[in-house]
Amino acid sequence: MKKILLSFIALLLILKAFPSHACGIVLDVKGDVRVTRDGKSSPVKFGEWVRHDSTVSTSKTGTISFLEEDTIVTIGPDQHFTMGKALPPALQRLEIEGLKLVLLDASEATSQKSSTAKMALPPTGKGGSIAASASMFGVQGLFPLHTVIDPVETLIFRWFYTKPATWTPSVIIEQSDQQKLAILPQVRKATKASVLAADVGAKPGREMFWYVAEWLSNGTINMKTPRYRFRFLATEDAERLARDLKALTALKLPARAMRILESQLYYKYGMLQKMIDTLRPLHAKGAGSAVKDLLYFGYLRIGLIREMEKYR
Repeated sequence: MKKILLSFIALLLILKAFPSHACGIVLDVKGDVRVTRDGKSSPVKFGEWVRHDSTVSTSKTGTISFLEEDTIVTIGPDQHFTMGKALPPALQRLEIEGLKLVLLDASEATSQKSSTAKMALPPTGKGGSIAASASMFGVQGLFPLHTVIDPVETLIFRWFYTKPATWTPSVIIEQSDQQKLAILPQVRKATKASVLAADVGAKPGREMFWYVAEWLSNGTINMKTPRYRFRFLATEDAERLARDLKALTALKLPARAMRILESQLYYKYGMLQKMIDTLRPLHAKGAGSAVKDLLYFGYLRIGLIREMEKYR
């Protein structure tokens, strides 16, 4: 319960730091481009925020492209503008239907002075509040956690131990009504289990739950983790996602800019783990604070507090 409460507090703190309007993520920058905020000037960096009331100046050879909600804006050389006010004529302005900043969704959802940290949903998502995956008895799940996943031939479940285990784990897979679809016995200290998706009746759009438990000799189950929800991407959503990704490819943007845009699409379809996996290589290569914040938010959203802390 303490970890769940901390996750709520963490969400409120991160949202307080992120403006809910006139805020963009830098997708590409060429030449000398500087940003000034609160009297401090610094070079613009890929993957960082262009925040409300920031003043951006491009040199005679500088250009900047940033994502603002669902629009990619490119500003040319020798321009001076302030976010939240009228922008200069853009070299390019591309609107991508359905693309929206992850954190804008979250900040809009918490702007109603709710006493709980209720989350905005991706258009195709389910659920709503922050997911809790804190360990109950020294075990915590890793994947899949409260997310939509690609249709796969083999389901792979991963977890880790927060303290030494003296028992043998089993992975239990259930339907929403808690009817058991499979019980996967493992060896002592196992951290992974797999099963053919077809063997548990998996199909596009279907929702399932899993948890780690100890299978006792009297036939009862001693749960060691919470129940983790996941859902397979529905066929129609998979088709729409493929079209959306194809439309992004047609823009012929730099590869790292594409990764940020792709991460927003994965969020749109509730594929939170896919969003995280897309952003992690950018962070590893030194992308700006916006990428780090998105990773923090992604791990917070799926409830993986241990990983979230790495991006605080």
